Amino acid sequence: HLCERLVRDGHRVISLDNYFTGSRDNHAAGVDYREGHTKDIEKYIPETPDLIYHLGEYSRIAPSFADVEAVFDMNITGTFGVVEFCRTRGVGKLVYAASSTKFAVEGLSDSLRVELKPHGVKVVIIEPGSIATEWRDISAEHALGSSAEGPYAAQAAALARVRSEERRVGK
Repeated sequence: HLCERLVRDGHRVISLDNYFTGSRDNHAAGVDYREGHTKDIEKYIPETPDLIYHLGEYSRIAPSFADVEAVFDMNITGTFGVVEFCRTRGVGKLVYAASSTKFAVEGLSDSLRVELKPHGVKVVIIEPGSIATEWRDISAEHALGSSAEGPYAAQAAALARVRSEERRVGK
């Protein structure tokens, strides 16, 4: 929805996506889509944007525990690539959306705010909580399906109970 809104507001939008969890079926008209990893952003984005929204890459909580190397590569190495791109290109603002798979990045974002300020880059971090969309149900179902057994079974079951109660009271 972000890309659609930016295009509608008259902005030129470039989207860099590795499609690890995304889908080309979600493309919005008027957006210049480029496929690649954010750690290689220099290779895919020769332009110098005024603003970058970095929405992360690996945001699936339950499976992230099973693939720690991929999570690190996408969320830390990829974020570092975006940060360096902003710093060396003089991008005016970086808006970073963190999820619970990137919780440690909150501290990184706070330090980036200080480190990038002399380079003219403003860093903004967005840490969304639970939002009333179908994603809450999808996430809860996925967590229960992938973590019903093992060390995260209690957390997955608790999430499923919370979602069931929220649906019961109309949330």
